[in-house]
Amino acid sequence: MGGSVGQRAFQNARLQKRQKAEVLPMLSHALQLHKMGLLPEAQAAYRKVLQLAPNQIVALHMLGILESDAKNYQQAEILLSRAIAADPRSADAHMSLGVALNGLRRHEEARASYRKALALRPDHALTLSNLGNASVALDLHDEALHSYDKALALNPNLAEA
Repeated sequence: MGGSVGQRAFQNARLQKRQKAEVLPMLSHALQLHKMGLLPEAQAAYRKVLQLAPNQIVALHMLGILESDAKNYQQAEILLSRAIAADPRSADAHMSLGVALNGLRRHEEARASYRKALALRPDHALTLSNLGNASVALDLHDEALHSYDKALALNPNLAEA
C-alpha cells in the first residue's frame, strides 16, 4: 500500500508539472488579450486556464475584474471569493471583491473587504478611495472624508479620475 501512495504522489507531481507548463503560456496569452482590450477573448482565455487549474489566482482575479467591469457583480463575487480562498493574502483580490460587493449594494461587506485589503497594503490609494465610496453609500461622511483625504495625500492624481 505504501508504494501505491508514493506512486500516486509521483503521478500527482507529474500532472501538476504538466499543467503548470500548459497553464503559464495560456495565462500569459489571456493577460495579453486583456491588455490589448480584447475582453471577450480574454474572458474565454481565462476560463480555459481555469479548466486546467481551477484555483489559478491570477486567472480568477482577472476574470473577476472583467465580470465586475461588465456589471456581472454576482459572478465577479464568486470568482473573487475563489481567488481569495486560493490566496488570502492578495490585497488586490480583497479590493476587487469590495468593488463587486459595492456593485451589489452590499456596502458594509464592501467596506470589510476594503479593510482587509488595507490591512495587507495600508497605503493603497485606490482602496482608500473605494472605502470612501462605500462609506458615502452608508452615510458615513466623516469616515469617507478621512479615506478620501488619505487617498489624495498618497496619490493626488486620484482627484482627476
